[in-house]
Amino acid sequence: MLGSLEVEPAVPALIKAVDSKDAGLRWRAIEALGIIGAQSARPAIEAKLSDPDGDVRLFAIGALGVLGAKESVPPLKELLANSPTEIRMNTIRSLEKIGGPAAVAAISEALTDRDNYLRTMAVESLAEMKAVEAADKIKLLASDGSPSVRSAVMRALGELAPDSAREILETGKSDDNTWVRYEAERSLKKLDAGK
Repeated sequence: MLGSLEVEPAVPALIKAVDSKDAGLRWRAIEALGIIGAQSARPAIEAKLSDPDGDVRLFAIGALGVLGAKESVPPLKELLANSPTEIRMNTIRSLEKIGGPAAVAAISEALTDRDNYLRTMAVESLAEMKAVEAADKIKLLASDGSPSVRSAVMRALGELAPDSAREILETGKSDDNTWVRYEAERSLKKLDAGK
């Protein structure tokens, strides 16, 4: 309720509640601090990225994305290494919200993740961020074993339109997956329209 009403005078009490013994109270306090936009709570929220409760960790990740502080990129990046898939997915979403070169670099590392869906998310996030600097790494996934990853690559190359995308997109037109072919053709049309 305090978060929904954006009651800023409640921030000190909410920061204390982040350390409550009750996990439900911890994640609700974190959520409220994020909604309020309490930048002063960032260190306390970052500390909860290693909370024993999974929901608390998820809410901490989400709140840091909402707060959007570039200082939160390094602790979020650490979660991309060996965390459960749900944690890694939410981390990519928050890094995308934060934006900037450090967030792009962190998400780019997720392009080699073991999970197909997470690689797809990483490609889509980088395209959404207009991260032209990540185009060369994205192109490496054009022959990925997952059709969803390949499809995302074709779409991303159309968005980022790097000079060397045409050859990969032409190859994508003959992919064995309908969606990959569709995205390759659509991206080629975008490149042609841009000339």
